Amino acid sequence: MSYMRAWMLVKIMNGSFRGPLIEVDRGGARGGAAHLTPLGREVLDLYRAMIEQSEKTTRAIWGRLRRRLKGRDSSSPDLGRN
Repeated sequence: MSYMRAWMLVKIMNGSFRGPLIEVDRGGARGGAAHLTPLGREVLDLYRAMIEQSEKTTRAIWGRLRRRLKGRDSSSPDLGRN
């Protein structure tokens, strides 16, 4: 992903929530930095919990689907956790 695209997505995310998720400190000796706000940390934690719950819920079905992929053998990469 390009640098410009990443910052465009940050701008979109910051505008989509009730407050910014990422704040930027510009300039300085080290050229500035970006960091998560408390809201950004909360949103990230909620997103990770959502992904974890989704993976647990779909694990068995994903295994059944994966076994039907063309060319599936022991050398194929494992795309799931089942």
